[in-house]
Amino acid sequence: MNNQKDIDQQLKNNELATLTWEEYKYRHELCWNLIFKITLITATLSIIPYLKNSIIEKAEPLVFFTPLIGIAVAIFGKLRLLRELKILDDIRKAYRDIQTARFEKNIHTDEPSAFTCHAKIFMNSLILLATANFIIMLFVILEIQKLITITSPNSGLTQWRLQNMC
Repeated sequence: MNNQKDIDQQLKNNELATLTWEEYKYRHELCWNLIFKITLITATLSIIPYLKNSIIEKAEPLVFFTPLIGIAVAIFGKLRLLRELKILDDIRKAYRDIQTARFEKNIHTDEPSAFTCHAKIFMNSLILLATANFIIMLFVILEIQKLITITSPNSGLTQWRLQNMC
């Protein structure tokens, strides 16, 4: 009789461990997908002003703001990722508790997750680089505007500088 209760409890524990592991894998993959998508969107929006084609030239005033949209995506994406990382950390802790109970010893250190730390560093770097890109783009545009106003519009020097800078 008592043996059947032990077997039932073991099955429940195995089920719980399996469900926790599946949830951990799902959350870990979700975090990676968020990182990839946020990076792709931010990088793409950041380089649009540097592209040259007729469509972009016609939408030049709007194209100027695409890096700002990229920065906003990176910031909001980081906030979303932080929420998912918190859930992932909680699930990781639960799974490690299950492992500790199963093996009757703690096989993990109590240090914070390296993945969470590296993901936060990466997202902060992405936001910093996107912001630096926008600031550099501003200075380049302002410098081109100075060159245009310093030289006369009919000057060959103006045409040469614009062709070589753009």
